[in-house]
Amino acid sequence: MRLAGADLGLDLELAVKPVIEELVRTQVCFPNLKLLVERIDIVVVPEVDELTGNEAYKLTLTDGEKIIPALVKRRIYKTIYNEDVREGSYVILKVYHLAQGEKVNGKGFVKWVF
Repeated sequence: MRLAGADLGLDLELAVKPVIEELVRTQVCFPNLKLLVERIDIVVVPEVDELTGNEAYKLTLTDGEKIIPALVKRRIYKTIYNEDVREGSYVILKVYHLAQGEKVNGKGFVKWVF
């Protein structure tokens, strides 16, 4: 996932549009998808190798109607760490993928953006 723009000073006509439901339904990754960062967490993930560590940033993104979790690629951690992206910021997803994983309780599946 590649992010562009954090606090963009957006006016009302540039606000986020409800697209997450359509994204999940069609499995089509729309270009320049603009979403609001609702929450930022650090989560434990399996290590790829000794150098990568086992923590990742997980963003909870919203379009104002639905939410979707997003795992951030390591190369843009600095953007979040330096608070260029923070809760309440708008992000534009330029390159991203949609994935599906089993829920923690094992009942059903959850869609992810990464």
